[in-house]
Amino acid sequence: MWHNMSLICLKSYMYQLFQTFSTIVFFGCYYYYDIYVASLTLSILSAVQLLFSFVSPASGTSFERFSLSMLTVFGLSTWYFHNPLYIQWKVSIMHALISVFILFYIAFQKQSLFAGVLRSQNIIIPETIGFRADQLLAAFMFSIAIANFYVFKMYDEYTWVLFKTSLIFVNLVFLFILAMYLGQYMKNPPKSPQTQA
Repeated sequence: MWHNMSLICLKSYMYQLFQTFSTIVFFGCYYYYDIYVASLTLSILSAVQLLFSFVSPASGTSFERFSLSMLTVFGLSTWYFHNPLYIQWKVSIMHALISVFILFYIAFQKQSLFAGVLRSQNIIIPETIGFRADQLLAAFMFSIAIANFYVFKMYDEYTWVLFKTSLIFVNLVFLFILAMYLGQYMKNPPKSPQTQA
């Protein structure tokens, strides 16, 4: 179990590390240039990370690739059309889509998304705990989508950039707390009689 957990954490850590680096670069480019150079730089970094996820042994998840693809497209659109609304809307659209996907998965699959992902890594958690984690993540993602919309509509561009930059750290704290919560209930699947023999 610990080997699988370590692998999951390593992949997540590498992804979040690069996202943190990209966010810092985005803020630096915005500070020294403008939103368009910052968006172009972010889209290039996202495209590089996306390509790396296909050739790296620790390949990224489908969600990570989807997120990176959106960053690439919306960042390039902001630069090409000279309109910051593309990169601003991306944050709300991305978080709202994740929230809706989780809720639809629960409704149609009749099982927990978290429990299913962990089960594929030979880690078992109770379905009730998985459902609770699903609901918490969906609510968190939707709240970020609403907050982002409010900030870029009601405040100036610089305030929104500060808000966007802070999101990577807000997400990390939330996911860390969620991981600690799930960690209390993780266990190995029962061994089959053939394995015990």
